Amino acid sequence: MAAMLRFRQWTFPPEFRISVDCQADAAELLVAAVKDALAAAQAAAAPPAPAPAGDRTPPASGTSPVGKPGAAIDADFAASICNDIFRLRRNVQQMAGEGGETKELRSIRRAVENVDALLKGHGIQYFDLTGKDFDERSEDFEPMGQAQEVRGLDRKLIAACERPVVVLNGKLVQRARGVVQKPARGSA
Repeated sequence: MAAMLRFRQWTFPPEFRISVDCQADAAELLVAAVKDALAAAQAAAAPPAPAPAGDRTPPASGTSPVGKPGAAIDADFAASICNDIFRLRRNVQQMAGEGGETKELRSIRRAVENVDALLKGHGIQYFDLTGKDFDERSEDFEPMGQAQEVRGLDRKLIAACERPVVVLNGKLVQRARGVVQKPARGSA
């Protein structure tokens, strides 16, 4: 398996290749790749080096130490990584329903939980609104198309999310998007 993973990395351009350890499985590689991406984002957002002792220019405002919650992380990066982890989590749930619980699924689920904890530690959170009540005034959800009529419903619901709500340091950076269902006419 590791040999195949190493070979597969050669199909990617050099800047996208991941170092593949012979002992690592796919879930561990995913966690390592996410940690590397977060570290790169933090390095890019690092405050400038301290000025020499004779220079009295004030530091740039809004900077915070790298590695601490609140460090400057790009909102697009946060949304992108949350979208990918959201899809991976959804695929794991679907695979568990189709084929039962396997060692590989448990390993991937554990890796996703580790990434979730890592993201939360950096002020990044995402939420799946599937199954929640739909409110037209809500600022954290954007419906895709018209609401679908479904018999037996008594209120509008978010039936499925294509992407999650993403919050970075308490600020909404991405609205969830998905399908809404409403009660069918003549039912209820």
